[in-house]
Amino acid sequence: MTMGPRTLDILVIGAGPAGCAAATMLAQCGHRVLMVDRPSTGRPALAESIPPSAERILSVLGMKAAVDAARFQPWLGNTVWWGSAAAREESFAPGETGYQVERDRFDAVLRDVAARAGVQIISGTVRDVNLALEEQRELRTAYVARPDSQGRDGDPQRVTAAIVLDCSGRAGVIARKGLRVAEASHRTVALVGVWHADIPWPVAQRGHTLVASHADGWAWSVPTADDTRYVTVMVDPERSHLARGVPALDVYLAELKKVSAFAPLLAKATLVSGPWGADASFYTTEHYGGPGFLLVGDAASFIDLLSSFGVKKALASGWLDAITANTIFKTPEMRAEAMAFYEQREREVVKSFRTQTARYAVSATEDSSHPFWEARVDHEKRRPHRRLCASGGRRHGHSLVARYLIARTRRPSITHMPRP
Repeated sequence: MTMGPRTLDILVIGAGPAGCAAATMLAQCGHRVLMVDRPSTGRPALAESIPPSAERILSVLGMKAAVDAARFQPWLGNTVWWGSAAAREESFAPGETGYQVERDRFDAVLRDVAARAGVQIISGTVRDVNLALEEQRELRTAYVARPDSQGRDGDPQRVTAAIVLDCSGRAGVIARKGLRVAEASHRTVALVGVWHADIPWPVAQRGHTLVASHADGWAWSVPTADDTRYVTVMVDPERSHLARGVPALDVYLAELKKVSAFAPLLAKATLVSGPWGADASFYTTEHYGGPGFLLVGDAASFIDLLSSFGVKKALASGWLDAITANTIFKTPEMRAEAMAFYEQREREVVKSFRTQTARYAVSATEDSSHPFWEARVDHEKRRPHRRLCASGGRRHGHSLVARYLIARTRRPSITHMPRP
């Protein structure tokens, strides 16, 4: 399928939560937005927990009604077995409910919202983005290959845009052009399997995410139906021998045997799909943007899945990115200030989650040290936690910038834009 050359206001690479959030908001602001959705690879989707606190950002983006209508399994709380501590159940406050989602279905809901907002969505693969600005015009050029009727990529077509948003997740179409910073000590693979209960699980477990640590890693389980759970083990590919050719099923079952807390749950269940692997290694970026482009969500940084805030982080990053891009587009003289604000806020979020993850690692190995957890403990683990938006100094200055940027982004349908 061919596509003639075109010039846009905004090109969004990737149609996950970050891409859909940014594209939807920018389209609502009146911009011409094209979002490129990578064709399905046929790989199974992950299941993730979305916390009740995501309700605000979903509402701001106009997505909450559609997500509610999809009737995802409710997330009611957590049951946790961590380190040497006793098991604990943590239910959310009355009236607070999150979502247990299969990502392919959740992302499809968000894409529908984006399309209704006026975002043009095409299936294709962005082969390259030229980071050199065109002469006399501040435009970026991307090359998009679209699949033919047999699913094969055609010749790349030229697309130009004033601003390109890299929302391509781990693929990092722009991020991999020398911007991404990986940490070898944090190499992690998520091995995922889908389990079906032979007899109904206890009601108390149907809405809870289950989390358990052990010496060599940790595991978590997300219910997507009353009788179905995704059970994931997080492993170091070298220490688990996964990188040495040991079959994924053997590694998966061996790791599950270390999670004694899950044994009663799985004793009366059957593995019906998987396991399959997904890279879950930590990374960040040298810069969150440059002239004519921004890195958004997982394209910029990947936080540890221990936080359970991956989807919310992506939505909030897309929201903030849209404010920044809109400001740059409509008020070019504020470009430097807007970019500095965006980068500072994103770095603060990553720093906060890294500190949190380090504390989890410390508590997982209180009795003895283990290589998996030692690699995840950094120098910030014993620092007192600071509120990210405390008054004073640079943070105060950025909060003023935030209010100014938001004021310039308002439109009739959003008279007040709460911070997610």
